[in-house]
Amino acid sequence: MPPIEVTSSISTLWQDAGLENLEGVALVDFIEKGVPPSVLVNIARQVGVDVSDILSHISMSNLSYARALSNGCLEPYDGEKVIRFLRVLERAEMLTGNQQRVDAYKWLNEPSLALQGRAPTSLIRSEAGAGEVIKLIERLLHGIYT
Repeated sequence: MPPIEVTSSISTLWQDAGLENLEGVALVDFIEKGVPPSVLVNIARQVGVDVSDILSHISMSNLSYARALSNGCLEPYDGEKVIRFLRVLERAEMLTGNQQRVDAYKWLNEPSLALQGRAPTSLIRSEAGAGEVIKLIERLLHGIYT
């Protein structure tokens, strides 16, 4: 795939994951065509963990990942999970400081009273759960700690 032009509205996190200039319908098309498994490797590298840790957070089996490695792309439903994780990680990065991805990942793994004692990563397996985590982050960014 040829390099894609970068726009200022896409964060460095997405660029480093290999998803430059992908928003809106272009992102939907990219997911439907199949997200490359290298995106998972790039995310894991950025937060200092093994790919298996990311797989467990997004409820993707090792078999699905192995199939993606063999095929060169993730199934659309698995690609959607990766994008969801990136969106949440991007927001968490705003809490911990620009490009503090390891700290953002650690924050996502800590239990939160606002989430009834659950770690944000335990909720991002679903779109509804990811929405709750993003709402919490937005509240924290605005100084609302309840």
